[in-house]
Amino acid sequence: MTNKRLISNTSTIIYQPLDQIWTTISDFHDLSWCPNVISKCVALGETPGNTPGAKRIVDDVFSERLRSYNSDVHLMRYVIEQGPPPLASVEDLSVHIEMQLKALTEHATEVIIFVNASATQGETVPFCMNICIQMIDDLRNTLQDQKQDQNQ
Repeated sequence: MTNKRLISNTSTIIYQPLDQIWTTISDFHDLSWCPNVISKCVALGETPGNTPGAKRIVDDVFSERLRSYNSDVHLMRYVIEQGPPPLASVEDLSVHIEMQLKALTEHATEVIIFVNASATQGETVPFCMNICIQMIDDLRNTLQDQKQDQNQ
């Protein structure tokens, strides 16, 4: 019997250079780039935010662990190990999230997100994908605000 997974993915384009976006999001412990979605992020332990094994608590309800990190291909993967409803009621919670950046042009970057969980965790994938989309929208706004501040 195979363990079925539910997978969802999305992508969006942010009209900023890839390196600027990666610099903004590359520290797993720093979610200041999405202040309208995430109000608190606390690093757990001494593992740096660009090293697999790094852990964080987000908004006092999400427990997350960085699984892999590759700055050469602008990719990070992490797992949500605990969370609020609908995640709180799931035994052996394991929601995997992957975020990757790809340069389309010098000033346009594709942000690709994959969310997957076991089939028994049906509501978790859309719940988590919605949060990821909100975070990326907030990233776009944060970068736009920074650009406007630089131009003034």
